[in-house]
Amino acid sequence: MTSQSGFDAIRSSGSVAFASPLLAASTTSRAIVDPAENPANPILFGSRPNSFARLRTSWIARFIPITPVMVGSKFIVRSGGRWTATPLLVALVAIESVDVVLALDSIPAVFAVTRDPFLVYTSNVFALFGLRSLYFLLAGSISRLRFLRPGLAVMLLFVAAKMLLGESLEISPAVSLSLVGCIFAVAIVASKLVPDRSMQRPAAVCSHLNQIKDVAPQSRGCEECLKLGDTWVHLRMCLTCGHVGCCDSSKNKHATRHFQTVGHPVMRSIEPGENWRWCFVDQVEL
Repeated sequence: MTSQSGFDAIRSSGSVAFASPLLAASTTSRAIVDPAENPANPILFGSRPNSFARLRTSWIARFIPITPVMVGSKFIVRSGGRWTATPLLVALVAIESVDVVLALDSIPAVFAVTRDPFLVYTSNVFALFGLRSLYFLLAGSISRLRFLRPGLAVMLLFVAAKMLLGESLEISPAVSLSLVGCIFAVAIVASKLVPDRSMQRPAAVCSHLNQIKDVAPQSRGCEECLKLGDTWVHLRMCLTCGHVGCCDSSKNKHATRHFQTVGHPVMRSIEPGENWRWCFVDQVEL
C-alpha cells in the first residue's frame, strides 16, 4: 500500500466487484421513483450522485421501479399506487446472484469427487447456503498463508486430471477427499513453518497526529465538484480544516489536491459505516 489511490482501489474490490456487473447489464429501464416524493426519509445515494444513476440502467429496474429512499428494513414499498423496490432489495438480489454464480462454479469440483446425483445436488444446495461466506474467508486467509494459493493450484490440477481421466482411472470419493485435505494441510503447515518475511515489517507510525482537530464537514459533498457541477465516487474530509473532497477513485481527486495545496496531512472517510483515516505524508492508515 503505497498511495491513497491504491488504498481506495483495495476498498473498492471484494464483494463490490461481484455486484457491479449485476447492476449494469441493460440499456433500458422502467420509471424510477423520484427521491423528492419522500424527502423525510434518508436517501441512500445522497452523497454519491452517480450511484443512483447506475440503477437507472440496471436489469433489476426492468422488472420493478426502484427508489433510492430507504424505508426502514422494507424491501418493497407501495408509493403512488404502485410497488417499488428499495435499495435493500437491489442489494439482496446482487448477493443472492453471487450465491448462484458460486454454486454453479462449484459443480466441476463436485464431479471431481463423485458422480452420485444425490451428492452432486445436495452439495450445490449447501453451496448456495454458505459458499459465499467461505469464499471471503478463504480470500482473507490467502494474505496470511503464503502457500495457500499454490495449494489451491495443485488441488485444481488434481480436479482437472481426475475429470479428464475419469473414464480410464477410477479414484474413490474417499481418496479424493483425503488428497484434497492433505493438500490444504501441507499448504497451511508450510505457511506457518516458513512465514513470509516481507509481511513482518514493523507497523508504520503517523507523525502528524498532532495536526488532527475536532472539525465538522464544511459541505455535504465535494466542495470543488459541487461548484463544477461534477460527480464523485467517495468523500474524504480533511481533519485539520474540515474540507470535503472526492477520493482518488474520482476523476478530480480533490482530497489529494487539497493536501498538495495546503499541506494538511490527515484525512478521514466520511462514507456511511466508514471511519478510517489516512496520512498522505507517511502513507499509512490510522
